[in-house]
Amino acid sequence: MQTRVTTQSTLSRVDERIDEAPGSVYVYPRSVIQERGYRSLGELLQTVPGFTVFHRDLQFVVGVRGLNANDNDKISLLVNGQRVLGLHEQDFLNGPINLDNVERVEVVVGPSAFFQPADTLTGTVNIITKNLNGTEGIVAAGNDLKYSATLLTGHQWAPDKFLNFSFTTEAKRGFDAWNRDFQPGLAGRRVTGELDQPNYFSILNGQYGELTAQVIAYRSTWPELHIENASPKNQGVMSEQFYSIFVKDEHPWSDTLTSVVKFDVALKAQTRLNEPEGRQIDSVEQSVHQWTYEGEIGLRYTGFQHQLIQAGVQASYDHNFDTSFSFNNTNPAVHTPKTTFVDEDTAAVGFYLDDTIQVTKWLKLIEGIRIDENGRLRGDHWFPGARSAIIIEPTANWITKLIYNRSARMPSAVEALNQVFGSEHLDNPRNPFFAQLSPQAQEPEILSTFELQEIFYLGRARVGASVYHQELENFITWFQPHSNGGNFRGNGVELNIQAPLGPQFAIWANGSWNDSVLHLFHPELFGPPRGQTEGFHANVNPESRIIGSAQYTANVGFDWKIMDHLTFSPSVRYFTEQAAVDFRPTDQGGPVFTTIRNRYYLDAALAWDHVFGRDMDIRLSGHNLLDNRKPVGAQIEGDTIRPRGIEGILTIDFRF
Repeated sequence: MQTRVTTQSTLSRVDERIDEAPGSVYVYPRSVIQERGYRSLGELLQTVPGFTVFHRDLQFVVGVRGLNANDNDKISLLVNGQRVLGLHEQDFLNGPINLDNVERVEVVVGPSAFFQPADTLTGTVNIITKNLNGTEGIVAAGNDLKYSATLLTGHQWAPDKFLNFSFTTEAKRGFDAWNRDFQPGLAGRRVTGELDQPNYFSILNGQYGELTAQVIAYRSTWPELHIENASPKNQGVMSEQFYSIFVKDEHPWSDTLTSVVKFDVALKAQTRLNEPEGRQIDSVEQSVHQWTYEGEIGLRYTGFQHQLIQAGVQASYDHNFDTSFSFNNTNPAVHTPKTTFVDEDTAAVGFYLDDTIQVTKWLKLIEGIRIDENGRLRGDHWFPGARSAIIIEPTANWITKLIYNRSARMPSAVEALNQVFGSEHLDNPRNPFFAQLSPQAQEPEILSTFELQEIFYLGRARVGASVYHQELENFITWFQPHSNGGNFRGNGVELNIQAPLGPQFAIWANGSWNDSVLHLFHPELFGPPRGQTEGFHANVNPESRIIGSAQYTANVGFDWKIMDHLTFSPSVRYFTEQAAVDFRPTDQGGPVFTTIRNRYYLDAALAWDHVFGRDMDIRLSGHNLLDNRKPVGAQIEGDTIRPRGIEGILTIDFRF
């Protein structure tokens, strides 16, 4: 049965009770992940209140509290607390990060990057990997999952002396998602959501006393659907890669003072390439590579009674290379050869100071401020971030939290340093026609959230409710180039219930409502005339809601231990009032705005652990068991898509 996790370390870098954390935190331990059949981050995150996951033209994209964007740049992925951020248009939701090597996943909804450099905005996902004493092998296959294989091995000599290694690879079949009128070259083809080789997710980590180290190798490969206008001859491939070495030393100078020193070097790459076989094709190809060097020196001090003070400085240096694009249009008049669009290296620095005070047994105060400067932006400008919380626990069964968080996210190198795309480069003959709409981003996105949380314990049941107001300044659009396009404002409510009804049965449910709008600075540049759809990127509807965002979401399920070692966990996912665009041919009036209502999906998993008393587990999981393929909104594409149908997966886990 599910094990309730009461602590997390993502928000404050130290273990703290979820109930006292200065944010909305959800923790999924390994037992829950296995019992409910979650295999990818995408499957897990779509059950978190406030989160949605939909496919756009290139990859699966997460939306948080109504802020649905072109890619996953606005959230951060951590592995054991280390940032694993790609460069552009990341797709870590569809594998090969398949949760086989995970001990738990901590998800923070809303601004949560106080102790991270200014590259995180709407949420943080922290994967905590499993420590082993032995070897474990996990294999899986299904109707859409061709195969998945994970090897884990490790040894622990003492609590602070261990070494672990894991390696995962898998391949997935795609599904038929597109309307023939909109994408004649894709309709009927099982290519959307496909995961190709080579792909892998491998981690080597260990600890020896106060020294911790981690090596990560990650690559994901999937079809690039739009090259040559989605022609069946399309050989386009997208690839995302991340390779890093991370070292941390925590040295206790006394009982009250500890220094934390970190260093991280990473090679990142994202490419969109094609194999034209000697043909000139109608496509955009893109290559982005970067070496990143990051360091941090911090202090933790507990010398004052009932206080924890954390302070530090973080610095980074980005070396951008092989950042180029080409537009190989079959029309020579608009053909653009391979062109460098980022050739600058940049540096960044940030300072943070945070104080947690346990004033009384029932009152806790948290105050923190940080400030960041980044060379991706012109001029010497510093941008503040902050967090503040008043946490009151009047009784053992009631916690109330008043929270303020402010996060700044700097534009990426592609978004800020593009020297070819944009309205300020109209005199550049290599500026393609689709990239002349607007100036490149020159301001960070700044998200501020005011949140009131109430947590109640009713017997063994936990009920949580959050009411929030959010304001985002200088939203970065998904145009070519990416631009500061508007301000995002709104309010919302999130509910979460976990209720064990006995030793063998527990129910869980959550839901969210969000009413947020994106007010564009220049609608003539960033959006369509009112009541019409925009040709390249339909980002808001006439009510200023971002395309792809759902106003209401809900999840409900139960975990039933049928007998010893056998658990059945069905669940229902639901959303409604999703802003969307429905494509219509020109002779039928063209595309129209629409609202997607009442979409629901049934998932279920059957988990049998220690099969016949042996060190083997078997899991059978199914998704969208009712085969609900009614159209849903895509983030950007200009049409609705049909989601993946019934999916069944058999997983076998061996321990040696």
